[in-house]
Amino acid sequence: MVGLAALSGCQQEVAAPPATPVPEVAVITVTTQTVVDEPEFIGQTESSRPVEIRPQVTGIIKERLFQEGRDVKMGALLYQIDPVPFQAAAMSAKAMVAQAEARLVQAKQNHALSRGERPRDGQAHPRRNGRAVEKFPVGR
Repeated sequence: MVGLAALSGCQQEVAAPPATPVPEVAVITVTTQTVVDEPEFIGQTESSRPVEIRPQVTGIIKERLFQEGRDVKMGALLYQIDPVPFQAAAMSAKAMVAQAEARLVQAKQNHALSRGERPRDGQAHPRRNGRAVEKFPVGR
């Protein structure tokens, strides 16, 4: 009896599992077409050798003449520097040269007069009290 009781306790009725619902599936029609492959990657680059750009003159940069990341050729202009200060310095230097040339002409005339030579046509005769006027003494 004990065996019968043990067997009857193990035989329980198992309930049937509930029926699973049928899933809904989307349906599409497949067609052949050309797809352009445009891969896009994110990364960093580093030059194989560092390049240092230093100006040969100082000044205010007016314009950048290259595009960042593009190749540049040797000797290509990279920047345009404001030319006004350089033009003023060049004009000042030319004026100083003209002034020095005028002093040289005057000194040559004074030297010629001190030796008793007559001035050439069209040249001034810088004499005062019978002596040549020395505006620029030389060698004293």
